Amino acid sequence: MKDYPKITIIIPIYNAELHLEECLFSVTNQTYENLEIICINDGSTDTSAKIIENAMIGDRRIKLINQDNRGVASARNVGIKEARGKYICFVDADDLLSFNACEILSQETLDEAVDIVVFGAQIITNSTQIPQFFIDAISPRKKKYSEFKKEALFDEKGACPFVWNSMYRRDFLYNYSLFFDESIILGEDHAFKFISFPRARGILFIEKKIYYYRYLSRNSSMRKLTLHQNHLCAYHLKLINSIASTWKRRGDMHDMSLDFLSWCIDFMAYDILSLPFKQYSSNSKNLIKILNENDALQFKKNLKLKQKLKITAFSNVFLWIVFSLYYKLKEFSDVKKIENNL
Repeated sequence: MKDYPKITIIIPIYNAELHLEECLFSVTNQTYENLEIICINDGSTDTSAKIIENAMIGDRRIKLINQDNRGVASARNVGIKEARGKYICFVDADDLLSFNACEILSQETLDEAVDIVVFGAQIITNSTQIPQFFIDAISPRKKKYSEFKKEALFDEKGACPFVWNSMYRRDFLYNYSLFFDESIILGEDHAFKFISFPRARGILFIEKKIYYYRYLSRNSSMRKLTLHQNHLCAYHLKLINSIASTWKRRGDMHDMSLDFLSWCIDFMAYDILSLPFKQYSSNSKNLIKILNENDALQFKKNLKLKQKLKITAFSNVFLWIVFSLYYKLKEFSDVKKIENNL
């Protein structure tokens, strides 16, 4: 295995003592041995650092970097800059890798023209109610794109929104200065996918489920946040602005503005149209401003009917009332389904 290219595994850590030891065990016991394991302790106040230090005693591949709490985006960026492997993977501190994950990925990357490999995941949970969008996001089909096509980003299951289900060629990230936006509080991995995919010369999706995600764990990097809907909307608007401004600057918006607009409308519709009127009005204006400033509205007339209605509802009070009632009824229906299954 030592003749195979080194894979760097980056683990951002914040108060993850509950599952960290199990996570490290799954990483250090890979059947593929040529690894670099970078643990970024992002200001933990529990015993996370001690757990890593104990693991380092018997494994020289582990490197610990301590920093003040600056968030998961910062921690991952530090890992990217420190990485020396040919490929980079991201693992959340309470998740697991299957023991042959890196071996499978090394075999899949024998094709030098692949910059990103997207793989499947399994869920660790006690819940019986897993949203369909989440199941889709961790269930890619086998498909190779020899060059970037917009379908890879917008249509393929697994493309978004997570980074822990993907492996990246390190030189690819360096050559295009691809890093996480540290100003984004929620959805930094989603933004990373949007800025990295259009630059890739080859993207490979594989069906194999080699990652174990701890669904709704309280310590997860993607842990469930109890947010006021208006705050959630503000975070999502910041995400949209980050992607849109980067795409405009790099020239991606010109070729994919309609696809981006369609995705954006579907992504933001519930956030905005389910808000009370005052917040709905201000957030709608902010969204339209972001889209307009970044040239994302130029093909608005080509939208499908349902999306035309949604974007019109961002500035039409009558349609806002219609969609607001629709979302309330849908929420009630979903709650009743859950109650019936308890």
